[in-house]
Amino acid sequence: MSLDVCITQKGLFKKGIPLEVILGNELSYGNFDGLCLECGQLGETEFLAYHPAHIGRGFSIQWNVNETKSVTLRLLTPTSKEELRDFYQCVARISSYWKCSMEVDGAPTTQKAFLSNFEDMADFNLRALKEMCRQILSGESSNLSLYAVMFPLVLGKKEAERFAESSDLDDFRDYMHEKQSIDAYYARPQFYRDGQGYFGALCLSEDVRTILPSIPRVPFGIQDTDTGKALEVGRWEAYLYSGSQNKGLGTMPYEELLKRLPQDKVSEFDAEHILIENLKPDEFEKLIL
Repeated sequence: MSLDVCITQKGLFKKGIPLEVILGNELSYGNFDGLCLECGQLGETEFLAYHPAHIGRGFSIQWNVNETKSVTLRLLTPTSKEELRDFYQCVARISSYWKCSMEVDGAPTTQKAFLSNFEDMADFNLRALKEMCRQILSGESSNLSLYAVMFPLVLGKKEAERFAESSDLDDFRDYMHEKQSIDAYYARPQFYRDGQGYFGALCLSEDVRTILPSIPRVPFGIQDTDTGKALEVGRWEAYLYSGSQNKGLGTMPYEELLKRLPQDKVSEFDAEHILIENLKPDEFEKLIL
């Protein structure tokens, strides 16, 4: 689910809209590299805006420096009330800067009507969060991946139980910000092909706090270059890299790495990821012995 707003400039003499107007005084921005955000980078036609004080799901903005016709913004649901307010304020800045028309989810509206609907939309986000939790707890849905600013977050039964009884969006806001503010490397899967077909690979580096999947999956949108269909991998491998030695120490089946990790260095991150604390050189080398 999402909230989509298209703002179209009217008049014969059209002007561009500066990035500073879009972001205001508080928002930051970045561009996805396929799974994680590259902070401070702009895409050719689109970027993601977010507030660093409450990092949530962010909202996409279709824009470039030469754009004078229209700007389209999309906010995913559910999100926090603070992020919803960031979105509404951004829409207000753009629609005040241009003489324009506006559509919300394809329906014509005005700036005044849109802004007056803020509290109703906040209530809708809370209902959407509760319904998501209900579906997970009832078994109608399995774990659910939420596209967020820095990287995806996966909600499972534990998270659903946490948010199901919430009377507001504050706990959900704090959860998203806490997870995405963490000082750790979020491992991106790489994909290769050998005589046995495609396989996925994840890297763990010595002395680097790392988020790894407990259940590795191919991210949405990755395709088989031959068939154009969603990529299917036959196996997952783990690559071990030593920074102190500046070289790779070897590979092993990914399931084997998970078994060998010292349990006092492993904790749950979300429903499908683990957090591995820094492994010192002697601990790291034991993984391959």
